[in-house]
Amino acid sequence: MKTILKYFISAALLAGTVFAGVVEVGLAAYQNSDYEGAVELFQKSCDDGEVLGCSFLGTMYDNGKSIKQNYSKAAELYAKACSGGDIVSCGNLGVMYASGRGVKQDFAKAVELHKKACDGGEALNCSFLGAIYNDGKEGVKQDYAKATAFYKKSCEGGYVGDCGKLGAIYEHGKEVKQSYTKAVELYTKGCNGGDVTSCGNLGELYASGQGVKQDRAKAIKFYEKACEGKHVASCNNLGSIYYDRQDYAKATELLQKGCESGYIESCYDAGFIYANGNGVERDYVKAIGFYEKACDKKHIESCNNLGSMYYTGKGVKQDYAKAVEFYAKACEGGHIMGCSILGTIYANGYGVKQDYAKAVESYKKACDGGEILDCSFLGAIYNDGKEGVKQDYAKAVEFYTKGCNGGYAGNCGALGELYESGKGVPQDYAKAIEFYTKGCGKDHAQSCGLLGEIYESGKGGVKQDYAKAVQLYNKACASEDVVSCNNLGTMYSNGYGVKQDYAKAVQLYEKSCEGGYAVSCHNLGIRYVDGNSQDYVRAAELFQKACDGGYVGSCYNIGFIYANGYGVEQDYTKAIQFYEKSCDNKHAQSCNNLGSIYYNGKSVQQNYAKAAALFQKGCESGDATSCGNLGIMYEDGKGVRQNRALAEQLYKKSLQ
Repeated sequence: MKTILKYFISAALLAGTVFAGVVEVGLAAYQNSDYEGAVELFQKSCDDGEVLGCSFLGTMYDNGKSIKQNYSKAAELYAKACSGGDIVSCGNLGVMYASGRGVKQDFAKAVELHKKACDGGEALNCSFLGAIYNDGKEGVKQDYAKATAFYKKSCEGGYVGDCGKLGAIYEHGKEVKQSYTKAVELYTKGCNGGDVTSCGNLGELYASGQGVKQDRAKAIKFYEKACEGKHVASCNNLGSIYYDRQDYAKATELLQKGCESGYIESCYDAGFIYANGNGVERDYVKAIGFYEKACDKKHIESCNNLGSMYYTGKGVKQDYAKAVEFYAKACEGGHIMGCSILGTIYANGYGVKQDYAKAVESYKKACDGGEILDCSFLGAIYNDGKEGVKQDYAKAVEFYTKGCNGGYAGNCGALGELYESGKGVPQDYAKAIEFYTKGCGKDHAQSCGLLGEIYESGKGGVKQDYAKAVQLYNKACASEDVVSCNNLGTMYSNGYGVKQDYAKAVQLYEKSCEGGYAVSCHNLGIRYVDGNSQDYVRAAELFQKACDGGYVGSCYNIGFIYANGYGVEQDYTKAIQFYEKSCDNKHAQSCNNLGSIYYNGKSVQQNYAKAAALFQKGCESGDATSCGNLGIMYEDGKGVRQNRALAEQLYKKSLQ
């Protein structure tokens, strides 16, 4: 009742009118709680053209404290009073259009009505207009110049909060010339009038020395005033000052206060203090409590920190599922590192089912956010193809390009390989050389080695240059690229671009073999077979290592050594084992030799059919001896049905 009566008196005074008889009697009835009588009298005066009667009745329906609330009826009455010149009713109707209460929401209409009230001296409506233009609303374009004009009126009209809002416009130079001095003046006016936001903003300017001489004492004074008025950002800022002053107890107290009041930055800061034990006893339980509170309010740094704690098991039991939960929240909120680590978790299956599709999704967000390493990971995933992610060389090129441009030399080398092979892009040796050169220039050993291979072979129209190849292989080998060490060993073995030097070749092959490159173990084994210091035992060891490493030529060689007893005890069982391994990997000569063992029944039961099948396999893989041996079997009808015509064809094939 007090609220509406105050409004009635205010409205009458502002309108500059003296209550007419019926309106006066209506007000008396209202004061005596005769609401039905008041409604009847206000309605009568309204019907008789008394706009104040319409206005007062509209207010009763709007508030709904003395009669049943009816926004539509209130809007209708305000409209009638406004049309009759009551500016307060115009303003009230503007509020209804802005909120969509009783009428369809219409900010343009609200602006029109607020302007009438503002022009008539209603400072509150000037304030509403300032807010609408400051924020920009549907149908009303954001306009800081207009916001400034209206905030000036409302500030001068006693709305101190708008002095502060006007100060913010000058502080940030929004369509006005930036002026910290003007901002200080307005914030001071707002703060003196009791606007705690203005006090907080004034504290920030004193803390930074913008528009005023830097003064931490004054900053604290204003922050304290604002904090006492429950301006939580100021409590947080005050906490930061005390933290810098190493008054951790006071800082923690203020940050906790800010957090309890809903200021999430304070929750994060308090969590950080407890997590790191900065001036307080480290307490991970409290840290998690503050971080969780902030994370629940979508403070992504807090979500990320929680993810990190559960991921590493720092202060809590390691829990990858929890880590995924919090990293996912951080990533969804735009935290790039959260996306990056989430991608790594899914790519490696840390505590979750390995899922490359999800890894790609997270890595893409991180890559788009500027984490170039994640672009590199994406390039590798698309280049190789993973479960749930189809191999896509074009996408590999896209992401490797980002990685290369971002400084990841290995991606430059990977791009070079794609251009050299024509995967995902048209084959282009010039481009391949460009990227290999770029990678090599950044000390990516493999890029140097691949560039060396182009100069050694003279591929892609490049002039063959052994000296250049040797130079590049040397650089790559020095950086532990085992393939380049092997290639350099071959250059020394053959005397290409360097003086022939078998000792140097052996040294390089050994380095490469020890580094796990099977081809070098094979090449080194050859040196022990063909070299001056012939050593079949050592050769067998090296061929064994190369065979285990996947080089099928070595599987053949060690099979040959055991079959013939070179430096080792003759052992057809072992020979068969190695011949089978290399034959299964389409080493034609191994198929032939294995076929011969079954043909002759050496250490196995003689089996012509098995022998014929092996000769057939060797012949189809291009071994002439296998074709000749298969021809003999068709001529004699051993293991196959006799067919001299086919035998003749096979003999001819063996001579080609």
